[in-house]
Amino acid sequence: MPYTPPDYSAPLPDAGLLRARERAIALLTDRYADESLGEAEFEARLKWLTSADDVTMIGHLMAELSAPRAVARPAAHAIAAREVRILAVMSSTSRTGGWTVPPLLAVRAVMSEVRLDLRFANLPPAGEIDLTAIMANVRIIVPPEVVVECGVSPFMGAVRNEAEASGWPDYGAPRLRVTGTCVMAEVRIDVLPRLQ
Repeated sequence: MPYTPPDYSAPLPDAGLLRARERAIALLTDRYADESLGEAEFEARLKWLTSADDVTMIGHLMAELSAPRAVARPAAHAIAAREVRILAVMSSTSRTGGWTVPPLLAVRAVMSEVRLDLRFANLPPAGEIDLTAIMANVRIIVPPEVVVECGVSPFMGAVRNEAEASGWPDYGAPRLRVTGTCVMAEVRIDVLPRLQ
């Protein structure tokens, strides 16, 4: 196979821009962790930051995030609805054993370690994990028969999926879709056999 030299024509991001982005993402994460930002606003601002190329605009966003904000507390019925959400902020979270995975599971990992072991879990026929990982390590373990479609978009991060479909699909096996964003984080989907 002939050697193809790398393409050096695309300009590299400015170092000052990268530093400004990193500081803004850290501040955004703090506001999300202290609940002064809601989930929808957090995700919209994070999406904007990952593609922002103007240091001045990033500075305006940081000034806005630094201003005092009222903390919005969810109502009691909203807290009950969060049973399908895993939130880890500067912590370590693990789910193992025979737990029930909902059809849609939202995972938010901020500067944390999250481990989801699905080998003995009660899985839906077709489930989805909506993932936001910021400066975090997320590991999802599935048994060999589960096929995982991974659509996580990394920004200065890494995503690895060992459970992609290969050959003819097994229509009786559970299927899992993992989507979301990985910012300065690592997301791994590993295949391991069930322990005897």
